[in-house]
Amino acid sequence: MFKNYLKIAFRNLRKNKIYGFINIFGLAIGLACTIFILLWIDYECRFDQFYKNSKQIQWVVRKYENPDGSTNFSPVTVLPLANALETEYPEVLKASRFNDAFGEFPIRYKNKTIFAEGSPADQDFFDIFTFSFKHGNATKALENSNSIVITKSISDKFFGESDPVGQTLQFELWGQWWDFMVTGVIENIPKNSHFKFDLLFPIAFLINRGWDENNWLNGCVKTYILTEPGISSKELSNKIADINLRHHPQATAETHLHPLTKIHLYDLDGGGRIIYVYIFAAIAIFILVISCINFINLSTVVSEKRTKEIGVRKTAGARRFQLGAQFLIESIFYSFIAFCIALFIVEFCSPVFNQFASTTIKLNYTGSIILWFVGIALFAGIFSGIYPSIVLSSASAIDAFKTMRSQQKLYGWPSLRKILVGFQFMLSIILIIGV
Repeated sequence: MFKNYLKIAFRNLRKNKIYGFINIFGLAIGLACTIFILLWIDYECRFDQFYKNSKQIQWVVRKYENPDGSTNFSPVTVLPLANALETEYPEVLKASRFNDAFGEFPIRYKNKTIFAEGSPADQDFFDIFTFSFKHGNATKALENSNSIVITKSISDKFFGESDPVGQTLQFELWGQWWDFMVTGVIENIPKNSHFKFDLLFPIAFLINRGWDENNWLNGCVKTYILTEPGISSKELSNKIADINLRHHPQATAETHLHPLTKIHLYDLDGGGRIIYVYIFAAIAIFILVISCINFINLSTVVSEKRTKEIGVRKTAGARRFQLGAQFLIESIFYSFIAFCIALFIVEFCSPVFNQFASTTIKLNYTGSIILWFVGIALFAGIFSGIYPSIVLSSASAIDAFKTMRSQQKLYGWPSLRKILVGFQFMLSIILIIGV
């Protein structure tokens, strides 16, 4: 029976090539737009989640109270905070300091000089953030004050495919060139990370040159901690809130934690990019619904030509359920053709989209994301086919042979079609206003 339904679907597609092309391709465009938006949402929601223990990593921030009673947060913390957190709280397994304020500076090897973005960090940085090492040992990479860890892109520019561990690089700080020995090469940092450095050097290098490791008043670093599994961020925040004040009577700022996986989407004081995720999720739904309504409208136009076929089949003994199933399966079949075309469009247009949106999204044909896409295609087919299947299968054999005017009166297509077109127009206006 199912095979027969597919044969009929193919036959009707051949008989109505123009309508079929417009209908399927229109739905394919809508599905492609929906898939692009879902891939972007997935990309945004996976920021900083590629580390082994990403759910255990917390960003330490300070909360200030302003003279007017309002509060604001700062990601800048003091140098001694990391050591205090690690030694005073058993929930904290590791703590590391990091500074991203140095920006780009010249770095050279022999006669070649380039500009790279460098940041100082503690040795424990690689115990917390599990970057993939191409060369070198992560546990000893920043052990010495003259060590330097570079990304693969920097390594390729200076050394090509050779292992650069043990080589000496120089970079310029404070108007002076400093020698550093390469102790590690990590893979390039993914774009969906809030870290943007090209090289790391030890904070010990700065402490040896004047940074006060015991100063509880002047913030100059960001602090990250790795906690025990299952530790509540809120509970630990309350526990460590007064750590600054306990170490210095003038350090009145409270200490709070912000989960690593929320840094990209959620601001410290509320809001953030998460609003864009919600907005684009709504847009994806609107686009999908508009595409389905357009599919329904075109399907009903083609279906009007099939009333005699329905009459013949009903006369031959076909039941309403069988006719309804046929039209529904046809709709799902066309939807999956549109889905395959949509996947091709997404694959073909992904480089342009990534360049425009500064992302690195790509279709992954494994995992839960492809199940979401198949589910969307199935939903589109059922949603688009449910109305034509109900209307066409409900006609009696006698009514199916009546004139078009009688059919329209029986099925109520014009009035419902007007409602669908009006709803489609309303959603289009909402999207235009939103843009």
